[in-house]
Amino acid sequence: MPRMLSKPAIRLLEGSIENLSLCIEYINRPQRIPLHDQMSSLTVSTGLLGISIELVASAILVQTYGEKYLQLPSGYYKPAANIIDEMKQLLKNPIPKIDFLVQGIHDKSKHFQMLHEKLTELQFMLKIRAAAVHAARAPSKDIIIIYINKLLKLFNLLSQSEKFSSYLMYLPQIQIDIKNINVVIDDLIYQVNNSKDKSDFAAGILSLFLVLPEIPEYQPDWLSSIERVSVAPKEYCQWSLKSEPFSVVKTEPLYISI
Repeated sequence: MPRMLSKPAIRLLEGSIENLSLCIEYINRPQRIPLHDQMSSLTVSTGLLGISIELVASAILVQTYGEKYLQLPSGYYKPAANIIDEMKQLLKNPIPKIDFLVQGIHDKSKHFQMLHEKLTELQFMLKIRAAAVHAARAPSKDIIIIYINKLLKLFNLLSQSEKFSSYLMYLPQIQIDIKNINVVIDDLIYQVNNSKDKSDFAAGILSLFLVLPEIPEYQPDWLSSIERVSVAPKEYCQWSLKSEPFSVVKTEPLYISI
């Protein structure tokens, strides 16, 4: 079979798929021992999912600009947020170098738009990954499953390109049923309203943002603060959440540890 992508891009793409496969295997595995905090068992899947998202974006950038593009002038690798932002800019304003993403596809503009939308949805999982890596905090299993399926949809879009199809023939699949999104939102609202711990509260708010029906292209100003408070909380406020209609009402000041 002729090679359709560069070796570094193939390595990153396959690394992304392997991390996704491990994420799915881990979330399906039997619990090893009784846990005092069930959240700890989900941090591994959260981390693997975040790695998979970053690596697939890196694969595209490396195919476009070369392997050194992932590095800063200092020699360190670019943060995941930078990788995703640069990839989104490419998809929003395509250049001839990324035509490999739409090789053999009739409506190229629409395909670029769909790739951009999927990547925009996925980038918010990287917000949660920081809490998983640094504080062993993770979203619910339902949210992880939702985002696994979002990533699989991105892979399916990529596989429509003739350049990618041969590398994405055998994608892992998750066999767990996905809960109705409204049920997931109601569960999270209950969790936030009944949270006794400031970290659980912040993680719940961020998790709610992850499953809102419409993800804005530009994140709200408070999101980065909520991300930090989920890792290093200082103090939090009381919120009132209602699902019908969905609303968030702040009743006390929110103090963030930055």
